[in-house]
Amino acid sequence: MTLNIKYLTLFFFVVLFSCNSSKKSSEMEISKNESEMIEKGFQKAVVIFSENENACPYTLSVEGVDYLLDPVNLDKNFKVNQEKIWVSYRSLRMANRCNKATPVEIIEIEKRK
Repeated sequence: MTLNIKYLTLFFFVVLFSCNSSKKSSEMEISKNESEMIEKGFQKAVVIFSENENACPYTLSVEGVDYLLDPVNLDKNFKVNQEKIWVSYRSLRMANRCNKATPVEIIEIEKRK
């Protein structure tokens, strides 16, 4: 009987620690990926679609930026509402195409998990 309790206890600890280790490694992988992307000059952003007449159809909400961006060269593959992306861009010296967004040119863009 005590042998069964020992095996059950051992099994419980193996299951408990194996679950935590995989969770920690996946969290570490995500944070490593984030730091690599930031080092490469990318920023976290979300694509926003709007049907409003006075708004740009697609804008970017960039983390840490208080205003929306109007990407003049957004690829059709990224024209998805609430698409999470990594983006590298440069500001453009041109008149705004819509009221609430600043025009930018996308240098690089990737989907974010």
